[in-house]
Amino acid sequence: RLLFNINEIDKALKDFNSFFALIKKEKKSKDVTNNIKIKDLASAYFNRGYCYFVKKKYLLSLKDYEKTLELDSSYTSAYFNMAICLYNLNRKKESIIFYEKIITQCPKDIEAYLGLCKSYREIGKSQKALELVEKGFSIFNADSPKISNLHYEHGMCLFEQKKYEDAIKSFDKAIECSNDNNKILLSDCYYHKGICLLKMNKKEKGFKDFEQAIIYNNKNGEIYNYKAYYYMDKENYKCAIDSYLKAII
Repeated sequence: RLLFNINEIDKALKDFNSFFALIKKEKKSKDVTNNIKIKDLASAYFNRGYCYFVKKKYLLSLKDYEKTLELDSSYTSAYFNMAICLYNLNRKKESIIFYEKIITQCPKDIEAYLGLCKSYREIGKSQKALELVEKGFSIFNADSPKISNLHYEHGMCLFEQKKYEDAIKSFDKAIECSNDNNKILLSDCYYHKGICLLKMNKKEKGFKDFEQAIIYNNKNGEIYNYKAYYYMDKENYKCAIDSYLKAII
């Protein structure tokens, strides 16, 4: 539970630092710590950790989440945020440990499940990730939140195993299960579909998927790079240059 207004992160961080400074100052007398419930103190550490998390100060965030769990080992949100911090610090093997702890406590936490699959995939264990995803289809209902993300992960595992035709089917399923508000996911699906089609020498179809990917997210420079390759192959150098320029803006 957040104890502050998400739009006032700097103010909240200042308040939490003042609070912990007071505790440190009064530690000898124990007047302050004796009057604070352990769960409330754990919550204060979690909230300051979340402030650091929002500001992308992941190492400081990790320290506060560790303190949270020392005080209250059942604080599931701390495990989850630690996993994300470790992932963002490119410590993906460590993030797996925390995702697995969350799933032990909450087997149907699809966010943690997706994080676990993605982490395994990105450390090069695509087969392990694929097995987890396929197991996930028996755990989560077809109408579960983020089921489209699970289909996307399935596609990515197959993509990395160079099973392009099967990957396209999974990306199509992710698109079918998603909605227009999930723009980044939709863009990523079309983008990777486009690459699959290029690998299968279906350049025209691939180009159409890159165009669709840009509709949902025009900030991904890699899409413009692939468009440029397409135009270069067609000897349309003007459009190729335009695409390269958009890729670097």
